[in-house]
Amino acid sequence: MENPKVAVIVLNWNGWKDTLECLESLYRSTIEDYHVIVVDNGSTDDSIERIREYCEGRLKPRSKFFKHSKANKPIRIFDGQNLKEIKTLYRKFDPDRRLILLPLGKNLGYAGGNNAGVKLAQILNVDYVCFLNNDAVVKPNTLKKLVYCAQKEDASIAGPLVFDYYRETILSAGIKLDLWRGLALHQRIPQKNVDCVEGSCMLVERFLLEPRGVFDEEFFAYWEETDLCMRARKKGRKIVLCPDSRIWHKVSWHGKVRLFNLYLLLINNVKFIRRYGTWKQKLTFVPYFVCRILPLFTLRSFLKRPLKTFKLIASVIFFIIFGEELLPKEAFL
Repeated sequence: MENPKVAVIVLNWNGWKDTLECLESLYRSTIEDYHVIVVDNGSTDDSIERIREYCEGRLKPRSKFFKHSKANKPIRIFDGQNLKEIKTLYRKFDPDRRLILLPLGKNLGYAGGNNAGVKLAQILNVDYVCFLNNDAVVKPNTLKKLVYCAQKEDASIAGPLVFDYYRETILSAGIKLDLWRGLALHQRIPQKNVDCVEGSCMLVERFLLEPRGVFDEEFFAYWEETDLCMRARKKGRKIVLCPDSRIWHKVSWHGKVRLFNLYLLLINNVKFIRRYGTWKQKLTFVPYFVCRILPLFTLRSFLKRPLKTFKLIASVIFFIIFGEELLPKEAFL
């Protein structure tokens, strides 16, 4: 495939400072044909206005990796809901001088927000979609090498080597799944074939794009990229790590524990094993999860918010037994 077209979807939720740094790095990309789609996931801050100021050249993002460039400013913003304008006027602008901005009325989670962006990518008739966290920074050749690797290996999903933004150590060189214990283990030594790639940056070929999107919105956030990789593998698709392609990721939690995030992480862990584990793996997973994972992840929050954490634990155990959520996820906001 010559000059493959790539759409990069960046999901923003109350994080415009990170998003602007991410965009500034993206617009230095050496790949010939790319599209940048920013989906605002119902932000309650002034993210939309800040992104507009950046595109006008009035707001300079800060980064330890590069200096702000005025060369491609102003950047023309296209409303993601104005499909007529995107189909007619959009392609008259160079890749580094155009941006599709899609504001959503509410937070649809990682899965729902990215799926909204996928629908725009399909209109652009791209060959690949790259899902990129807004708190990540790419090198100019990151996309080009990622696409080259995916084509060379005939892979449907490809991911880069992920470095810690602050310490510059390897965070993830692909993921190995352990369904017996329900673990997604981040590797530190690069190997070509992996079970899954880290969700902060993953390249997905168009054959995996469906009318309803890519990610299962039942997961909302966490384990949705692992679910995608598992579905791809069941279809006989190849998943690879591309060590020559690299990004730097800030990692969103920064040591803070929010009950909402914690609930999603735990409940989706159980959902994943219920969906893909054999009956023997499920029998092994349950005692390990209840005796090891659940106490390990909830101890800190239990000391600070015992009543709400107790409800969280009860809800997760209820789901293990009955396969239904005792309380809605909004109860832990």
